[in-house]
Amino acid sequence: MLSAQLLADTGGDLKAGFGNSGRLAAYAGLAPVPL
Repeated sequence: MLSAQLLADTGGDLKAGFGNSGRLAAYAGLAPVPL
C-alpha cells in the first residue's frame, strides 16, 4: 500500500518529488529530518 501511495504522490519521479534523500527518508519515517 505504501509503495502505491508513494508512486501516486510523486508520479514515479522520486528525485523531483522529494528533492533529496533526506526528505525521502523523513517521508518514510526512517530519519528525523524535517520536511
